[in-house]
Amino acid sequence: MKISAVRVRRFRGVDDFTASFAPGINVLKGPNEAGKSSILQAIVVGLLGRATSTAREVRRAKSWHYDLMYEITLEFVARGHNYILAKDFERRAASLKRVETGEEWHDESRIREVVGGLLGCGSPDIYRAVACVGHDEMASLAATEQKAVMKALQQAAAGGAAGLDPDAAIDRLHEAILWWRRGLDSPARE
Repeated sequence: MKISAVRVRRFRGVDDFTASFAPGINVLKGPNEAGKSSILQAIVVGLLGRATSTAREVRRAKSWHYDLMYEITLEFVARGHNYILAKDFERRAASLKRVETGEEWHDESRIREVVGGLLGCGSPDIYRAVACVGHDEMASLAATEQKAVMKALQQAAAGGAAGLDPDAAIDRLHEAILWWRRGLDSPARE
C-alpha cells in the first residue's frame, strides 16, 4: 500500500492538514509541536481506527480548538487499485471506495477487513512497529546506520533490490499469518 494523499481535520493540535505524497519515502519535517507526530497518529487511526468507537483514546485525540470530533481522509494505491478511505468520528461514519470500479463499503467491520487485508495486518500496534520510523529511532542511529536504514527504506518502498512486488510480499505475509493462526486454533496434543 502506498498512501498518496491525506487530509486531517480537528485531530489533536492539527486544525486542517492536507498533503500529497510523492512515490518513495516521504518525510514530515517541522519544528517541535508542529503536529508531525499527530499527523502520523492520524494516518494510523485513519487506516485502522474505528469511527464508531466511543473509547477514551478516541475522544482524547479530539482537537484542542474545536468541540467537534475529527475527520481523516486517506487516498492510497494497493494491489493496482486506487482507494479513498474517509472516516468521520463526529458522525461515527466510515466509507471506503475503490475508485476504478466505484465499489463502496460503508460497513465499518467490512472496511477494517478490506484495509487490514490490503495492509497485511489489522493491528495499529503492528502497523506502527513495521511501517513507521520515528525521529527517536533515526536519531538513535549513527550516521552510517542512518544511511543504511534510508537505503533499505528506499528499496522497500521501490519494491526491494530484487524487484519484489510489495503487494506480493503482503500477500505472502498474510498467508503466513493465516497458517500460524490455524496452528494456534488447532494446537497439537501431547
